[in-house]
Amino acid sequence: MEREQILIVDDNVDNLKLTRLLLECEGYTVRTAEDAEQALALLRTYTPALILMDIQLPGMDGLELTRRLRGISGLRELTIVALTAYAMQGDEATAIASGCDGYITKPIDTRSFPGLIRGYLDKTPASNGTEKRSAGTGSEGAAGGGSLAPALIPGDDRAQLYNQVLDCYVLAIKNMAQYAVELDESLTPTHRLHLKGLADDVAGGGAEVLTESRATLRSLLRDYRDKASQYLNNLRQELANTANALQDIFNTLSQAEGDSEARLRQAVRLLREIAAADSIDAVRSELVTATENIEQSAENIRKQHQLTVSQFIVEIRSLHQRIECLENAAALDALTHLFNRAEMEKRIFDAWDGAFLLLLRADGIRRAAAEYCPDVSQELAGAFTRRLRNCVAGGVVCGRWSEEEFMAIGPLADAAALKPKWIEEHLSGKYVCLQGGKTVHPSIRLEVRLVERPPGREAEAVLAEVRELFKESGAG
Repeated sequence: MEREQILIVDDNVDNLKLTRLLLECEGYTVRTAEDAEQALALLRTYTPALILMDIQLPGMDGLELTRRLRGISGLRELTIVALTAYAMQGDEATAIASGCDGYITKPIDTRSFPGLIRGYLDKTPASNGTEKRSAGTGSEGAAGGGSLAPALIPGDDRAQLYNQVLDCYVLAIKNMAQYAVELDESLTPTHRLHLKGLADDVAGGGAEVLTESRATLRSLLRDYRDKASQYLNNLRQELANTANALQDIFNTLSQAEGDSEARLRQAVRLLREIAAADSIDAVRSELVTATENIEQSAENIRKQHQLTVSQFIVEIRSLHQRIECLENAAALDALTHLFNRAEMEKRIFDAWDGAFLLLLRADGIRRAAAEYCPDVSQELAGAFTRRLRNCVAGGVVCGRWSEEEFMAIGPLADAAALKPKWIEEHLSGKYVCLQGGKTVHPSIRLEVRLVERPPGREAEAVLAEVRELFKESGAG
Protein backbone atom coordinates (compact mmCIF):
# COMPACT_ATOMS: atom_id res chain seq x y z
CA MET A 1 0.00 0.00 0.00
CA GLU A 2 1.39 3.37 -1.04
CA ARG A 3 1.78 5.85 1.78
CA GLU A 4 -0.38 8.93 1.71
CA GLN A 5 1.53 12.12 0.95
CA ILE A 6 1.25 15.22 3.12
CA LEU A 7 2.91 18.61 2.54
CA ILE A 8 3.54 20.92 5.51
CA VAL A 9 4.10 24.60 4.74
CA ASP A 10 5.43 26.37 7.86
CA ASP A 11 8.34 28.74 8.48
CA ASN A 12 8.82 27.60 12.11
CA VAL A 13 11.46 24.86 12.18
CA ASP A 14 10.33 23.39 15.51
CA ASN A 15 6.71 23.25 14.34
CA LEU A 16 7.79 21.54 11.12
CA LYS A 17 9.79 18.94 12.99
CA LEU A 18 7.08 18.18 15.53
CA THR A 19 4.28 17.94 12.98
CA ARG A 20 6.41 15.82 10.69
CA LEU A 21 7.31 13.39 13.49
CA LEU A 22 3.68 12.96 14.47
CA LEU A 23 2.59 12.27 10.91
CA GLU A 24 5.49 9.96 10.07
CA CYS A 25 4.72 7.92 13.18
CA GLU A 26 1.23 7.49 11.70
CA GLY A 27 2.70 6.10 8.49
CA TYR A 28 2.39 9.13 6.21
CA THR A 29 5.08 10.34 3.81
CA VAL A 30 5.77 13.95 4.66
CA ARG A 31 7.47 16.74 2.74
CA THR A 32 7.98 20.28 4.01
CA ALA A 33 8.31 23.83 2.70
CA GLU A 34 9.22 26.92 4.70
CA ASP A 35 7.54 29.52 2.48
CA ALA A 36 5.15 29.91 -0.44
CA GLU A 37 7.91 29.86 -3.09
CA GLN A 38 9.25 26.50 -1.88
CA ALA A 39 5.73 25.09 -1.75
CA LEU A 40 4.93 26.19 -5.31
CA ALA A 41 8.22 24.71 -6.55
CA LEU A 42 7.43 21.35 -4.93
CA LEU A 43 3.88 21.28 -6.25
CA ARG A 44 5.08 21.54 -9.85
CA THR A 45 6.18 17.89 -9.71
CA TYR A 46 4.36 16.55 -6.66
CA THR A 47 0.71 16.26 -5.69
CA PRO A 48 0.05 15.49 -2.00
CA ALA A 49 -3.20 14.18 -0.60
CA LEU A 50 -3.29 17.03 1.95
CA ILE A 51 -1.53 20.33 2.65
CA LEU A 52 -1.11 21.74 6.15
CA MET A 53 -0.83 25.47 5.55
CA ASP A 54 0.52 27.95 8.08
CA ILE A 55 -1.27 31.27 7.60
CA GLN A 56 1.54 33.57 8.77
CA LEU A 57 4.27 32.83 6.21
CA PRO A 58 7.07 35.22 5.25
CA GLY A 59 6.42 37.00 1.98
CA MET A 60 3.26 35.56 0.46
CA ASP A 61 1.07 34.44 3.37
CA GLY A 62 -0.73 31.13 3.60
CA LEU A 63 -4.15 32.49 2.68
CA GLU A 64 -2.86 34.12 -0.50
CA LEU A 65 -1.00 30.90 -1.40
CA THR A 66 -4.23 28.94 -0.87
CA ARG A 67 -6.13 31.30 -3.18
CA ARG A 68 -3.47 30.86 -5.87
CA LEU A 69 -3.55 27.06 -5.58
CA ARG A 70 -7.32 27.11 -6.02
CA GLY A 71 -6.74 28.79 -9.37
CA ILE A 72 -4.20 26.26 -10.71
CA SER A 73 -5.49 23.37 -12.77
CA GLY A 74 -4.60 20.04 -11.15
CA LEU A 75 -4.13 21.62 -7.71
CA ARG A 76 -7.46 23.30 -7.08
CA GLU A 77 -8.95 20.06 -5.70
CA LEU A 78 -6.25 19.57 -3.05
CA THR A 79 -7.36 19.35 0.56
CA ILE A 80 -5.80 22.34 2.38
CA VAL A 81 -6.02 22.73 6.15
CA ALA A 82 -4.94 25.96 7.83
CA LEU A 83 -2.46 25.33 10.65
CA THR A 84 -1.85 28.49 12.62
CA ALA A 85 -1.33 30.07 16.02
CA TYR A 86 -3.92 32.73 15.20
CA ALA A 87 -7.22 31.80 16.85
CA MET A 88 -9.16 35.05 16.97
CA GLN A 89 -12.86 35.17 16.32
CA GLY A 90 -13.50 35.17 12.60
CA ASP A 91 -10.11 33.66 11.64
CA GLU A 92 -11.63 30.29 10.80
CA ALA A 93 -14.25 31.91 8.58
CA THR A 94 -11.50 33.91 6.85
CA ALA A 95 -9.49 30.75 6.24
CA ILE A 96 -12.51 28.91 4.82
CA ALA A 97 -13.39 31.90 2.64
CA SER A 98 -9.83 31.86 1.26
CA GLY A 99 -10.23 28.25 0.14
CA CYS A 100 -9.07 26.19 3.13
CA ASP A 101 -11.01 23.00 3.89
CA GLY A 102 -10.40 23.18 7.63
CA TYR A 103 -8.62 24.96 10.44
CA ILE A 104 -6.35 23.64 13.22
CA THR A 105 -4.87 25.92 15.88
CA LYS A 106 -1.35 25.72 17.30
CA PRO A 107 0.06 24.51 19.56
CA ILE A 108 -1.39 21.28 18.24
CA ASP A 109 -2.82 18.65 20.55
CA THR A 110 -0.53 15.69 19.89
CA ARG A 111 -3.19 13.23 21.04
CA SER A 112 -6.01 14.37 18.78
CA PHE A 113 -3.93 15.67 15.85
CA PRO A 114 -3.50 12.32 14.00
CA GLY A 115 -7.23 11.69 14.21
CA LEU A 116 -7.99 15.15 12.81
CA ILE A 117 -5.68 14.54 9.86
CA ARG A 118 -7.23 11.13 9.28
CA GLY A 119 -10.66 12.75 9.23
CA TYR A 120 -9.65 15.29 6.57
CA LEU A 121 -8.05 12.57 4.44
CA ASP A 122 -11.11 10.36 4.69
CA LYS A 123 -13.12 13.20 3.09
CA THR A 124 -10.63 13.40 0.20
CA PRO A 125 -11.18 11.33 -2.96
CA ALA A 126 -8.33 8.84 -3.47
CA SER A 127 -5.73 10.16 -5.92
CA ASN A 128 -2.32 9.29 -7.34
CA GLY A 129 -2.89 5.61 -6.72
CA THR A 130 -3.03 6.20 -2.98
CA GLU A 131 -5.16 3.60 -1.25
CA LYS A 132 -7.63 4.86 1.35
CA ARG A 133 -7.27 3.54 4.88
CA SER A 134 -10.21 2.98 7.21
CA ALA A 135 -11.16 5.84 9.49
CA GLY A 136 -10.17 3.89 12.57
CA THR A 137 -6.50 3.54 11.62
CA GLY A 138 -5.77 7.16 12.40
CA SER A 139 -5.88 6.46 16.12
CA GLU A 140 -3.34 3.66 15.89
CA GLY A 141 0.22 4.80 16.24
CA ALA A 142 2.02 7.30 18.37
CA ALA A 143 -1.13 8.71 19.86
CA GLY A 144 -3.05 5.50 20.48
CA GLY A 145 -0.09 3.18 20.90
CA GLY A 146 -1.72 0.25 19.03
CA SER A 147 0.77 -0.25 16.17
CA LEU A 148 3.72 0.97 18.22
CA ALA A 149 3.49 -1.63 20.99
CA PRO A 150 7.12 -2.16 22.10
CA ALA A 151 6.79 -5.94 22.03
CA LEU A 152 6.05 -5.86 18.29
CA ILE A 153 8.89 -3.51 17.29
CA PRO A 154 12.40 -4.84 16.54
CA GLY A 155 15.23 -3.58 18.78
CA ASP A 156 16.81 -1.19 16.25
CA ASP A 157 13.46 0.22 15.23
CA ARG A 158 12.49 0.57 18.88
CA ALA A 159 15.56 2.71 19.57
CA GLN A 160 14.80 4.83 16.51
CA LEU A 161 11.19 5.21 17.59
CA TYR A 162 12.27 6.14 21.12
CA ASN A 163 14.47 8.91 19.74
CA GLN A 164 11.64 10.15 17.52
CA VAL A 165 9.16 10.20 20.39
CA LEU A 166 11.75 11.92 22.60
CA ASP A 167 12.26 14.57 19.92
CA CYS A 168 8.51 14.96 19.70
CA TYR A 169 8.26 15.41 23.48
CA VAL A 170 11.05 17.99 23.53
CA LEU A 171 9.47 19.92 20.67
CA ALA A 172 6.10 19.80 22.40
CA ILE A 173 7.63 21.42 25.49
CA LYS A 174 9.27 24.09 23.33
CA ASN A 175 5.92 24.75 21.67
CA MET A 176 4.33 25.18 25.08
CA ALA A 177 6.93 27.86 25.76
CA GLN A 178 6.47 29.55 22.39
CA TYR A 179 2.67 29.66 22.53
CA ALA A 180 2.29 30.51 26.22
CA VAL A 181 -0.28 33.28 26.55
CA GLU A 182 1.50 36.62 26.99
CA LEU A 183 0.32 38.05 30.30
CA ASP A 184 2.95 40.11 32.05
CA GLU A 185 6.68 40.79 31.79
CA SER A 186 7.24 39.27 35.21
CA LEU A 187 5.29 36.05 34.48
CA THR A 188 5.45 34.84 30.89
CA PRO A 189 9.19 35.26 30.10
CA THR A 190 10.14 33.39 33.28
CA HIS A 191 7.66 30.61 32.48
CA ARG A 192 9.12 30.30 28.99
CA LEU A 193 12.66 30.12 30.35
CA HIS A 194 11.62 27.33 32.72
CA LEU A 195 10.01 25.35 29.89
CA LYS A 196 12.95 25.84 27.52
CA GLY A 197 15.35 24.83 30.29
CA LEU A 198 13.28 21.69 30.91
CA ALA A 199 13.30 20.89 27.17
CA ASP A 200 17.09 21.24 27.07
CA ASP A 201 17.45 19.01 30.15
CA VAL A 202 15.23 16.31 28.64
CA ALA A 203 17.05 16.46 25.31
CA GLY A 204 20.47 16.08 26.95
CA GLY A 205 19.55 13.80 29.84
CA GLY A 206 18.86 10.14 30.26
CA ALA A 207 15.92 8.02 31.34
CA GLU A 208 15.99 9.38 34.90
CA VAL A 209 15.74 12.98 33.70
CA LEU A 210 12.92 11.99 31.35
CA THR A 211 10.98 10.36 34.18
CA GLU A 212 11.47 13.34 36.51
CA SER A 213 10.41 15.74 33.76
CA ARG A 214 6.81 14.54 33.97
CA ALA A 215 6.32 15.89 37.48
CA THR A 216 8.34 19.01 36.69
CA LEU A 217 6.26 19.78 33.59
CA ARG A 218 3.00 19.29 35.47
CA SER A 219 4.26 21.57 38.22
CA LEU A 220 5.32 24.29 35.77
CA LEU A 221 1.99 24.22 33.97
CA ARG A 222 -0.01 24.22 37.20
CA ASP A 223 2.11 27.05 38.54
CA TYR A 224 1.57 29.17 35.42
CA ARG A 225 -2.12 28.36 35.42
CA ASP A 226 -2.44 29.52 39.03
CA LYS A 227 -0.39 32.67 38.41
CA ALA A 228 -2.34 33.43 35.25
CA SER A 229 -5.62 33.00 37.11
CA GLN A 230 -4.47 35.31 39.89
CA TYR A 231 -3.16 37.86 37.38
CA LEU A 232 -6.42 37.88 35.43
CA ASN A 233 -8.49 38.17 38.60
CA ASN A 234 -6.34 41.09 39.74
CA LEU A 235 -6.62 42.68 36.31
CA ARG A 236 -10.38 42.25 36.32
CA GLN A 237 -10.62 43.87 39.73
CA GLU A 238 -8.31 46.72 38.69
CA LEU A 239 -10.38 47.34 35.58
CA ALA A 240 -13.55 47.40 37.67
CA ASN A 241 -11.98 49.82 40.15
CA THR A 242 -10.70 52.00 37.31
CA ALA A 243 -14.11 52.06 35.66
CA ASN A 244 -15.76 53.03 38.95
CA ALA A 245 -13.18 55.77 39.60
CA LEU A 246 -13.55 57.18 36.09
CA GLN A 247 -17.32 57.11 36.39
CA ASP A 248 -17.11 59.10 39.61
CA ILE A 249 -14.78 61.61 37.97
CA PHE A 250 -17.00 61.96 34.92
CA ASN A 251 -20.08 62.39 37.09
CA THR A 252 -18.38 65.11 39.13
CA LEU A 253 -17.04 66.94 36.09
CA SER A 254 -20.30 66.63 34.20
CA GLN A 255 -22.18 68.13 37.13
CA ALA A 256 -19.66 70.96 37.48
CA GLU A 257 -19.66 71.61 33.75
CA GLY A 258 -23.44 71.52 33.58
CA ASP A 259 -23.81 74.09 36.39
CA SER A 260 -21.21 76.44 34.91
CA GLU A 261 -22.60 76.18 31.45
CA ALA A 262 -26.16 76.81 32.65
CA ARG A 263 -25.13 79.94 34.56
CA LEU A 264 -23.14 81.28 31.66
CA ARG A 265 -25.88 80.62 29.16
CA GLN A 266 -28.39 82.33 31.41
CA ALA A 267 -26.13 85.39 31.61
CA VAL A 268 -25.70 85.36 27.85
CA ARG A 269 -29.48 85.25 27.38
CA LEU A 270 -30.01 88.20 29.69
CA LEU A 271 -27.27 90.19 28.00
CA ARG A 272 -28.76 89.53 24.59
CA GLU A 273 -32.11 90.73 25.82
CA ILE A 274 -30.50 93.94 27.05
CA ALA A 275 -28.63 94.31 23.81
CA ALA A 276 -31.90 93.97 21.91
CA ALA A 277 -33.62 96.72 23.90
CA ASP A 278 -34.12 100.08 22.05
CA SER A 279 -32.97 102.12 25.03
CA ILE A 280 -29.37 100.92 25.02
CA ASP A 281 -28.29 101.47 21.45
CA ALA A 282 -25.12 103.13 22.64
CA VAL A 283 -23.85 100.03 24.41
CA ARG A 284 -25.15 97.48 21.95
CA SER A 285 -21.77 96.75 20.43
CA GLU A 286 -20.07 96.40 23.85
CA LEU A 287 -22.74 94.00 25.05
CA VAL A 288 -22.46 91.91 21.89
CA THR A 289 -18.73 91.71 22.43
CA ALA A 290 -19.28 90.74 26.07
CA THR A 291 -21.69 87.98 25.15
CA GLU A 292 -19.21 86.60 22.63
CA ASN A 293 -16.52 86.61 25.28
CA ILE A 294 -18.76 84.75 27.70
CA GLU A 295 -19.60 82.15 25.06
CA GLN A 296 -15.91 81.73 24.35
CA SER A 297 -15.31 81.33 28.08
CA ALA A 298 -17.90 78.59 28.25
CA GLU A 299 -16.19 76.81 25.38
CA ASN A 300 -12.83 77.17 27.09
CA ILE A 301 -14.26 75.72 30.30
CA ARG A 302 -15.56 72.73 28.36
CA LYS A 303 -12.18 72.16 26.73
CA GLN A 304 -10.44 72.57 30.07
CA HIS A 305 -12.70 69.92 31.56
CA GLN A 306 -11.86 67.59 28.70
CA LEU A 307 -8.18 68.21 29.31
CA THR A 308 -8.67 67.53 33.02
CA VAL A 309 -10.38 64.23 32.23
CA SER A 310 -7.50 63.24 29.96
CA GLN A 311 -5.00 64.13 32.66
CA PHE A 312 -6.95 62.05 35.18
CA ILE A 313 -6.90 59.07 32.83
CA VAL A 314 -3.14 59.37 32.31
CA GLU A 315 -2.56 59.65 36.05
CA ILE A 316 -4.82 56.67 36.77
CA ARG A 317 -2.96 54.56 34.23
CA SER A 318 0.33 55.61 35.75
CA LEU A 319 -0.89 54.69 39.21
CA HIS A 320 -2.08 51.29 37.97
CA GLN A 321 1.31 50.63 36.43
CA ARG A 322 2.95 51.41 39.75
CA ILE A 323 0.47 49.17 41.56
CA GLU A 324 1.19 46.36 39.10
CA CYS A 325 4.93 46.75 39.64
CA LEU A 326 4.44 46.52 43.40
CA GLU A 327 2.13 43.50 43.04
CA ASN A 328 4.55 41.77 40.72
CA ALA A 329 7.41 42.41 43.11
CA ALA A 330 5.34 41.00 45.96
CA ALA A 331 4.30 38.02 43.84
CA LEU A 332 7.92 36.97 43.41
CA ASP A 333 7.87 35.76 47.00
CA ALA A 334 4.96 33.37 47.29
CA LEU A 335 5.81 32.91 50.95
CA THR A 336 4.34 36.30 51.81
CA HIS A 337 0.96 34.59 51.39
CA LEU A 338 1.75 32.16 54.23
CA PHE A 339 0.83 32.75 57.83
CA ASN A 340 3.75 33.03 60.22
CA ARG A 341 4.39 30.86 63.25
CA ALA A 342 2.58 33.14 65.69
CA GLU A 343 -0.56 33.12 63.56
CA MET A 344 -0.46 29.32 63.19
CA GLU A 345 -0.14 28.92 66.97
CA LYS A 346 -3.14 31.20 67.40
CA ARG A 347 -5.15 29.06 65.00
CA ILE A 348 -4.24 25.94 66.96
CA PHE A 349 -5.58 27.59 70.11
CA ASP A 350 -8.76 28.67 68.31
CA ALA A 351 -9.52 25.19 66.92
CA TRP A 352 -11.90 24.19 69.72
CA ASP A 353 -14.00 22.00 67.42
CA GLY A 354 -11.00 19.94 66.41
CA ALA A 355 -8.47 20.18 63.61
CA PHE A 356 -5.73 18.29 61.85
CA LEU A 357 -2.19 19.61 61.60
CA LEU A 358 0.00 18.54 58.70
CA LEU A 359 3.64 19.10 59.60
CA LEU A 360 6.12 19.30 56.73
CA ARG A 361 9.88 19.61 56.87
CA ALA A 362 11.34 20.57 53.46
CA ASP A 363 15.00 19.68 53.68
CA GLY A 364 16.89 21.44 50.87
CA ILE A 365 15.70 25.06 51.04
CA ARG A 366 18.63 26.13 53.21
CA ARG A 367 21.02 24.05 51.10
CA ALA A 368 19.80 25.79 47.92
CA ALA A 369 20.91 29.15 49.33
CA ALA A 370 24.39 27.75 49.98
CA GLU A 371 24.76 25.87 46.69
CA TYR A 372 23.24 28.53 44.45
CA CYS A 373 22.09 31.83 45.96
CA PRO A 374 19.40 33.20 48.29
CA ASP A 375 17.14 34.05 45.33
CA VAL A 376 17.12 30.40 44.24
CA SER A 377 16.31 29.35 47.79
CA GLN A 378 13.41 31.79 47.89
CA GLU A 379 12.12 30.63 44.51
CA LEU A 380 12.41 27.01 45.61
CA ALA A 381 10.40 27.73 48.76
CA GLY A 382 7.78 29.53 46.69
CA ALA A 383 7.49 26.64 44.21
CA PHE A 384 7.21 24.18 47.12
CA THR A 385 4.46 26.31 48.67
CA ARG A 386 2.46 26.38 45.45
CA ARG A 387 2.69 22.61 45.11
CA LEU A 388 1.63 22.25 48.72
CA ARG A 389 -1.47 24.36 48.12
CA ASN A 390 -2.37 22.15 45.16
CA CYS A 391 -2.17 19.07 47.38
CA VAL A 392 -4.60 20.23 50.07
CA ALA A 393 -8.22 21.33 50.02
CA GLY A 394 -9.18 24.95 49.50
CA GLY A 395 -10.22 25.52 53.11
CA VAL A 396 -6.88 24.40 54.53
CA VAL A 397 -4.67 27.17 55.96
CA CYS A 398 -0.96 26.96 55.19
CA GLY A 399 1.78 28.57 57.23
CA ARG A 400 5.54 28.65 57.71
CA TRP A 401 6.89 27.52 61.06
CA SER A 402 10.56 28.13 60.31
CA GLU A 403 12.89 28.33 57.33
CA GLU A 404 12.35 24.69 56.31
CA GLU A 405 9.29 23.81 58.38
CA PHE A 406 5.74 24.30 57.16
CA MET A 407 2.28 23.54 58.50
CA ALA A 408 -1.23 23.10 57.13
CA ILE A 409 -4.30 23.27 59.39
CA GLY A 410 -7.75 22.09 58.39
CA PRO A 411 -11.02 20.68 59.76
CA LEU A 412 -10.63 17.42 61.65
CA ALA A 413 -13.32 15.84 59.47
CA ASP A 414 -11.01 16.18 56.44
CA ALA A 415 -8.10 14.36 58.07
CA ALA A 416 -9.22 10.96 56.77
CA ALA A 417 -8.96 12.18 53.18
CA LEU A 418 -5.32 13.25 53.58
CA LYS A 419 -2.57 11.12 52.08
CA PRO A 420 0.62 12.17 53.90
CA LYS A 421 2.75 9.56 52.15
CA TRP A 422 1.54 10.66 48.73
CA ILE A 423 2.17 14.32 49.60
CA GLU A 424 5.66 13.39 50.79
CA GLU A 425 6.45 11.62 47.53
CA HIS A 426 4.73 14.20 45.34
CA LEU A 427 6.53 17.22 46.81
CA SER A 428 9.95 15.58 47.13
CA GLY A 429 12.43 15.69 44.27
CA LYS A 430 13.96 18.24 41.94
CA TYR A 431 12.47 21.65 41.20
CA VAL A 432 13.20 24.02 38.32
CA CYS A 433 14.52 27.46 39.34
CA LEU A 434 16.40 30.26 37.61
CA GLN A 435 19.86 31.57 38.43
CA GLY A 436 21.28 34.28 36.23
CA GLY A 437 18.82 33.43 33.45
CA LYS A 438 19.77 29.73 33.46
CA THR A 439 17.80 26.85 34.91
CA VAL A 440 19.07 25.03 37.99
CA HIS A 441 17.57 22.04 39.76
CA PRO A 442 17.65 22.23 43.55
CA SER A 443 15.94 19.35 45.30
CA ILE A 444 13.77 18.91 48.38
CA ARG A 445 13.49 15.87 50.62
CA LEU A 446 10.19 16.14 52.43
CA GLU A 447 9.09 14.57 55.71
CA VAL A 448 5.40 14.70 56.60
CA ARG A 449 3.72 14.07 59.97
CA LEU A 450 0.04 14.22 60.83
CA VAL A 451 -1.16 15.50 64.20
CA GLU A 452 -4.80 15.63 65.25
CA ARG A 453 -6.43 17.89 67.80
CA PRO A 454 -9.76 16.31 68.69
CA PRO A 455 -12.32 18.39 70.57
CA GLY A 456 -11.28 18.75 74.19
CA ARG A 457 -7.57 18.23 73.71
CA GLU A 458 -5.58 21.08 75.20
CA ALA A 459 -3.87 23.37 72.74
CA GLU A 460 -0.68 23.45 74.84
CA ALA A 461 -0.37 19.69 74.52
CA VAL A 462 -0.79 19.91 70.75
CA LEU A 463 1.84 22.66 70.52
CA ALA A 464 4.24 20.64 72.62
CA GLU A 465 3.80 17.67 70.28
CA VAL A 466 4.31 19.88 67.23
CA ARG A 467 7.53 21.34 68.63
CA GLU A 468 8.81 17.89 69.53
CA LEU A 469 8.04 16.43 66.10
CA PHE A 470 9.69 19.33 64.28
CA LYS A 471 12.68 18.98 66.58
CA GLU A 472 12.93 15.24 65.87
CA SER A 473 12.55 15.84 62.15
CA GLY A 474 15.30 18.45 62.19
CA ALA A 475 17.61 16.20 64.17
CA GLY A 476 17.00 13.33 61.78
